Amino acid sequence: MTWRRVAAALVTACVLSGVALATAGWASRSTGNVTALAVLHQHVDYEGRLLSQFTGRLSPSDARAADQVLQLTSTLDAKLASRLEERGYSAARAQAVWQRVVGDGVPPPSRVLLYVCSIHAAESDAAALTAAAPSALGHELGDVELTLLLEGRQLAAQVGDRSLGAAAGQSQRDALHALAPLLIPTDRAFAASV
Repeated sequence: MTWRRVAAALVTACVLSGVALATAGWASRSTGNVTALAVLHQHVDYEGRLLSQFTGRLSPSDARAADQVLQLTSTLDAKLASRLEERGYSAARAQAVWQRVVGDGVPPPSRVLLYVCSIHAAESDAAALTAAAPSALGHELGDVELTLLLEGRQLAAQVGDRSLGAAAGQSQRDALHALAPLLIPTDRAFAASV
């Protein structure tokens, strides 16, 4: 084996072990680490913005369900923003953290294991929902929000602050249950079961 292959193997092993250590140790990091908190905040903020943008176009019954989800996500978003501010992170600084670790586009392979976050598809979500027929908008919005809320629960589990992570996970779970009327029957049963 040449020295270049040995060096490449060593670098690969270091990168893989670093990813494994970061993934395994994420939940046990100190509460001073705000990266997961900033990512969750941006994610929940996007959930709320998407709901706000399209709730007015929904039928009254769908709008009631969307409003309940919006209320839950808005309350959580405010709590996350407050916690970030306590740690010295303004909205702009939290956005910069999110941009660095997730950002627009597909996250780099080293981050896929750490963050599940589809808000990099924000433009395509809005375009698809804008193009949806009025009769299909509720189900379309439900599909997008279902994915976002499931991802939000996964992100909440990565927040180092256990009580905040648990509260965020519960909020996303409650939002999943409130979202049920917008979902097709099979997804409705799934949302109720998580």
